[in-house]
Amino acid sequence: RALAEVGRDLAGMLDFAQAAERVVSRVLHLLGGRISTLYTVDGPSGSLVCKAVAGASAPERWIGQVVPSGDIIVDLAVAAGRPVWTPDLVSDGRIALPDWVRERMEEDGYRSGIGVPLVSRGQVLGALFLGDVAGRTFTEQDLRLLTAFSVVAALALERARLYEEVRDARDFLQSIAENSPDGIMTTDVHGRVTYVSPRALEMLGHST
Repeated sequence: RALAEVGRDLAGMLDFAQAAERVVSRVLHLLGGRISTLYTVDGPSGSLVCKAVAGASAPERWIGQVVPSGDIIVDLAVAAGRPVWTPDLVSDGRIALPDWVRERMEEDGYRSGIGVPLVSRGQVLGALFLGDVAGRTFTEQDLRLLTAFSVVAALALERARLYEEVRDARDFLQSIAENSPDGIMTTDVHGRVTYVSPRALEMLGHST
């Protein structure tokens, strides 16, 4: 029921930043824990960049941080294509923690953690991390729930990202049209006028 509520909650969100913030806050609500962070893949470098955080004492210190490629738990999860967890991030030999992550762990009081990839239509969008106190064991039920949640979250984030891309492209084209020395007019498939540029109005003798 909680997962269905999350799906309905995220379905109508078209702002990427707001959707990302809702994802991290919802995963804390569903699974409990001290902190949740969401990372997206930076296209050129392939690195993971923190876009949203919930539960942190100083969220501004997380946002925009780049996780270097290497044996970080979210990297391991992305490489494995499934959730990867540990009861102790510090002592786990698979994981190499940058100094800044160790500092954040001390500040925010977590030491165990789980990472899960965010995948939409076969494309890795990023990863989600949930951190909790040392020694927490993530059960099979936790893994199933987090995997299902990640699917819902990835779809919502991809939808918001595509919407923003379309909106930005529309705004860019409108800016070109409004500043063009040529008159520009568009119509729909029925021949109805849908847009007239300022220059076209001027050429037609209209002020508005």
